[in-house]
Amino acid sequence: GMSVVVKKSLSDTTRARIENWFLSAAGTIAGVGRVAYRSDPANYKYVSALGNWTPSQLPGAMIVTAAEVLALQQKGVPIVDVRIAKEYQEKHIRGAISIPYAEKSLKDVAFDPAMDEWAGPQLLDKNKAVIFHCNGAECWKSYKAARVALTKGFKSVYWFRGGFPEWDEHGLAVESLPTTMAETASRVAQPVLPAAATKAH
Repeated sequence: GMSVVVKKSLSDTTRARIENWFLSAAGTIAGVGRVAYRSDPANYKYVSALGNWTPSQLPGAMIVTAAEVLALQQKGVPIVDVRIAKEYQEKHIRGAISIPYAEKSLKDVAFDPAMDEWAGPQLLDKNKAVIFHCNGAECWKSYKAARVALTKGFKSVYWFRGGFPEWDEHGLAVESLPTTMAETASRVAQPVLPAAATKAH
């Protein structure tokens, strides 16, 4: 489908001309087809929020804030950073583990996980709580990782939609260090939760 949004300042005459064109034979010939026309603030708000933004909800998962992530981490819940390895090495949430989500599918709720590559389900314990995050609300990797985890039967999934940007903005603990798959596997088995995790780096 397709949506067309016009400026509120357009005259009624101009709006009518646009509507008539879409409903005309010319509109059909152009491949647009028949459309419904109406002024609906709710629809406008929905359409204006589209693009590359992730959904504000994820059924089955709990969406958490930076403060909630910190509290969960202090209780031993692992934070999984699904950004690329280079981003993780440059700066990441202190104690987070790196399991990059190789994204090839569309940035859309109807994405096909078979197009992507991610080792999370093999490395993580589906019977334990886990937090997924990436580069904020415009980054789809953590949304997809959380969705995949849910479909694989993970019992307690937290999605940190605000991701690393929100964490960093709050001045919470970060670190930079190289990592290997062996180190990641070790952190998955026993999450690293430094005593100084509540202090900003």
